Amino acid sequence: MTRRALPEVALRPIGPGDAAAFLAYANDPAVAGPAGLAPVADLAAAETRLSHAPEVLAVVHDGRMVGQVGVYARAAGGPDAPERELGYALARPYWGRGLMQAALTTVIYDLRRQGIARVWAFVAVSNRRSAAVLEALGFTRADRLEAQPGALLGRPEAVDVFTLDLKNENENQLM
Repeated sequence: MTRRALPEVALRPIGPGDAAAFLAYANDPAVAGPAGLAPVADLAAAETRLSHAPEVLAVVHDGRMVGQVGVYARAAGGPDAPERELGYALARPYWGRGLMQAALTTVIYDLRRQGIARVWAFVAVSNRRSAAVLEALGFTRADRLEAQPGALLGRPEAVDVFTLDLKNENENQLM
């Protein structure tokens, strides 16, 4: 099987300087809804939100911030547990270019080096693009959670639970 080369992306801490780009995709319903991003009122609100997001990385391509990846401690295990949950969003003009797959490849590599054993991601059933990115990285669908009223910003929808076991190299297509 031949793999296509992934585009170059850089990851760095997100911050108030990314507010304009964040504001644009956070207010795009095609991005914000599936990613679970609450709408942002204005540039000042975006700056405030990003100044309080230490677990979020900016995805940078060609010198532009085009999306984000959040790496969160799993609530069930706490910050010292060897599991993390991923959340991500990518501005619509950058869809289909492999940018999020490249960003997540880097994040997962770093998590493996940190001794994280398992990574989780929750994806709305209708978000086939996101599921395809995870599957390309070796994630498997572990469960489906039924729709919950008020979930995904008022859009009750079932969510697929994906996991990636970082301790079992044979199951991963990353490395």
